[in-house]
Amino acid sequence: MSVSPSDGNHLGGIQTEKKRKHEGEEALTQDSKKRKIESTESSSPKSNGTNQTQKSYKDRKNPSRKKSNQIFEHGNYLDYYGYRNKGYSGRDPRLSVLDPSLFTKAKCLDVGCNAGIFTLDLAVVFDIQSIHGVDIDHRLINKARGNFTKYCKVASLPKTDLDVDSSIEVSSKKDISRLVTFKYDDYTKTPETPGAYDVITCMSVIKWIHINNGDEGLRATFKKFAVDIKKGGHLILEPQPWSSYRPRKLSQKGKESYGKLVLRPENFTELLSEEGFELVSETKPEISIGGFSCRSIFTYKNTGNKRFVQKEESVKEEPVKEQEKTKKKRERKRSRKNKSEESTEKKEKEEKQEQEKEQEKDKKENQMTVEEESK
Repeated sequence: MSVSPSDGNHLGGIQTEKKRKHEGEEALTQDSKKRKIESTESSSPKSNGTNQTQKSYKDRKNPSRKKSNQIFEHGNYLDYYGYRNKGYSGRDPRLSVLDPSLFTKAKCLDVGCNAGIFTLDLAVVFDIQSIHGVDIDHRLINKARGNFTKYCKVASLPKTDLDVDSSIEVSSKKDISRLVTFKYDDYTKTPETPGAYDVITCMSVIKWIHINNGDEGLRATFKKFAVDIKKGGHLILEPQPWSSYRPRKLSQKGKESYGKLVLRPENFTELLSEEGFELVSETKPEISIGGFSCRSIFTYKNTGNKRFVQKEESVKEEPVKEQEKTKKKRERKRSRKNKSEESTEKKEKEEKQEQEKEQEKDKKENQMTVEEESK
């Protein structure tokens, strides 16, 4: 079949149009892909010039949200001082409100010492005889021992060269190598050591003892403080407020225990007074870091007189329940006495009646005898 030139031109035009249409569709497809890629990139995190990535609201609100879902059921946070004293390079602000005279030549115990930062600061700042740090997490004790070693041995190095917690302030003015020891242990489970310490510090730890051991465990810990601190010694307590007892941050066991707690931090002074502690002072650090140092720090003196507050109160006025109990006891005693008296009177009356009958009988017999003799 022959094709005319006009037909060839027509076919060529159709082919050219198809080619252009195909190229146009290809361009549209590529443009669509490009736009899709750009859209994806725009929704993904970009650098803002400060090497910080954009995050969701929840992630920005809680930076550690995606890092770990680990629950520290004893408050044994591995980077506790990293965020407690974040941005602060001086000594722990809590030291500023403590009375130095309490620590002079004192044997001290730091319960729940974590990585040992506060423990080491106490040893450097105050004229102590010794200090022993104890914590329930062996990882933290290992970290505390590492901090202690570097604290003592590399005091002359620049702080930036130290592989220790950022909150440590290295001092070369005082040798504390023989003053400090650390031990992995659960203080609530250790045997009592009567009068072993002049000062016990328990800083932001008592909440975890309370949650994990319940109300009775808290009372037992306060009792142990009273035994371990010698008479005239001191307990320095930094309790967490009740608002920090948040179930969402607790283990399942902690949540169950939380639901059974009756005692509150505002009851602690009264509970300690039952064990012979007298409140000496309540203070707050002037420097506020991350909200932590806003917590009150209570200093108690061990008087050695158990329940001294309750005894004073009982002299003034007996509790209502005791009064009712005493009243009922007296009524029962009075009732028994009345019954006894009634019984005695009845018995005496019966005996008297018997005697009268006997006398009447004897009288009749005598009269009959006289009449018979007269006959």
